[in-house]
Order: sequence, then structure tokens, then C-alpha cells
Amino acid sequence: MDYSTPMRNIIKKEVESAVEVSSRKITDQIIASMEREQPNVKEEAVGESLPLKLVNKVMVAILLILPLFMFGNLIIDSIVGEKERKTGESLIAMPIPRSHIILGKSLAVMVIMAIQLFIWMIIIWGWFKIPNAPIVYLVLLLTAFPVVGLTSLVAVYSKNYKEAGIGITLTYIIIIGFLIVPALAYISQKSGMGPLILIIKFLSSENITIYDIVSTVSGLVFSSLIFHALAVWLFERDDIVFGPRPGVLRLLRGVIYEIGGIIKKGSV
Repeated sequence: MDYSTPMRNIIKKEVESAVEVSSRKITDQIIASMEREQPNVKEEAVGESLPLKLVNKVMVAILLILPLFMFGNLIIDSIVGEKERKTGESLIAMPIPRSHIILGKSLAVMVIMAIQLFIWMIIIWGWFKIPNAPIVYLVLLLTAFPVVGLTSLVAVYSKNYKEAGIGITLTYIIIIGFLIVPALAYISQKSGMGPLILIIKFLSSENITIYDIVSTVSGLVFSSLIFHALAVWLFERDDIVFGPRPGVLRLLRGVIYEIGGIIKKGSV
């Protein structure tokens, strides 16, 4: 630009005015595009935090099922103890069906367990509120039946206290895993079924469908019948009670053959 020309000031003003208008338009366009692209963010209340959910639901349910695993020694002493003390032979010699002996021992443990569960729920109620307490108590009792049946099955097959203790320990680890792992998955996925999940739903007063109740109760009843039936079947075998005791694989083959025979008789 020739600074000596009189048009210098006019051109300078026009250039500055054009730059100011252009910058203003560009700024307005950027702000408008940012307003259009701004995500619609909403703050929603999600309720209590996950640690509090775990305390109020899973941990209370776990505390409630603890008494189910405190009576294994009673069953072991009443079954394995009689083998070692040789008092079982005199009991078997009495005119009482062997099935009544095993079922009577299991029923006695169930009565003691029911009383213990009732007292335990009263103690827990001092720290945690238990909604739907009568229904929760019934679910706990139904859960106790297969636990007692499986414990009786292990005790009948065991030779001595040491073997029974190892077997009960491994069995209870499997049972606890079967109860707790689905419950932990339910907390994150809100899906699944099982006795502990049903207890959690009752504790949290969630919507419970008929399918949840029927599936859980039918599973508990079916497993209880299977375990008690196997315990009675073993106790009625002289080789289990007096020896020599057959191996597990041989017993499994015997169960399969007997089931096959029952199916053939039913088909005929």
C-alpha cells in the first residue's frame, strides 16, 4: 500500500471492518454448531450405591444361610459315630426299616436346625431389617432339606470321622459356591434363579413372579428327594454298612442299572 495516497485511511478502515465482520460470523457459526452437537445429559438418581446393595441384600442373605452348615457334625456323629462304636449293628437288628432310621436322623437334625434358624433370624433382626421374614424363613427351611440330605449321603458312605469330615468340607464348598455365585451374578446382571436369589428378592421387596417361586421350590424339593433317596439306598446295602465298601464308580453303575430296570418294568 502506498502510504502517500489519500485513500490509505479509507482502505484501512474497510479492511478492519471486513475482518471484524468475518470473525464475528465465524464465532457465531462455531457457537451454533456446538449448541447443536451438545449431548443431552440428564442426571438420574440410581438409588443406593453398589456396596450398600451388597450389604443390605447379599450379605444379609449369606448371614441367614450360615446355620445350614453348622449341623454337619450332628449328622456325622449320628451315622458315622454308630459305625465306629458298633452301635449301628444293634440298631439295624431291630424291627425297624433302615429307611426310617436315616429319615428319622435327618428329621431330628431338621427340627434342631429350624429352631436355630428362628433364633438366628431374631438375632440378625437386631442389626438388619428383614422384610417378608416368614417367607424368608420358609425358603431357608426348604434350602436346608437338600443340605441335610446330601450331608446324610456323604455320612452313610464314609468309613470314619476323618473321611466324613473331608467329604463334608468339600461338599459344603460346592454347595456354598452353588448358592453364592449366582447371587453375585444377579447383583450385576439382575437375572438368574436360586434359593439365595429368591431370598435376596424377598429381602429387597422386589417383584417376584410365580416362575421364580415354582422353579426354586421345585429344584429344592427334587434335589432333597434325590439326596435322601440315595442315602436310604446306600444305608440299605450291607456292603456299605458292614463292608467291604464298593467304590464310587461301582455304585454309580449300580444306580444306573437299577434305574434302567425300573424303566423297563414300567414300560412293560
